[in-house]
Amino acid sequence: MGFGTVAAELIFLIVIIIAAVMIAGVFKTSVDNFSNASSGATKRSNERLSTEITITAVSATPTDVNVSLRNIGETTLDVNLTHALIDGTFYASTKSIESATDIKNVGLWDSDERLLVQIHSLSLTPNQTYEIKIETQNGVTATQRFVPES
Repeated sequence: MGFGTVAAELIFLIVIIIAAVMIAGVFKTSVDNFSNASSGATKRSNERLSTEITITAVSATPTDVNVSLRNIGETTLDVNLTHALIDGTFYASTKSIESATDIKNVGLWDSDERLLVQIHSLSLTPNQTYEIKIETQNGVTATQRFVPES
C-alpha cells in the first residue's frame, strides 16, 4: 500500500467522521425539539386534568345574565381568558372574583374562589330555555340551562 492509498483512506475516514458528527447534531436537535414539545403538551394536559369549575347560580332577565361559578379544581385560572357562550354564541362579559374569596393570588381565579360573570345588552326571549357555557383558558367548561324571567 502506497502513501497515496493511505492518504485517501485517511481523508475518507475524516469525511465519514465529519458526516457522522453533523448527522448526530441534527438528530440531537430533533430529539431536543421533540422533548420540549412533549413536555409542554404534558404540562397543558396536567393543567387540564386538574381544572374543574362548577356553576353555582344563574339569574337572568331578557337583557342580562349573571353567572356565579366556583373553581373546584387545583389549577389557578386567568379570569381574562374565561369566556361565556349562550347557546354556542360568544358574548363579551364582565368578570370579577368575589372579593371575600380572592385571598391567595389577587386577580387570579384560585381554587375555592368564586367568580361572577355578567353579560349585558342581550335580547333573550322570556320563558325560553337557554344554555350558558363558561369556558376556561384550557378548554374546561361548565354548562347550565336557564330561563330568563320576564
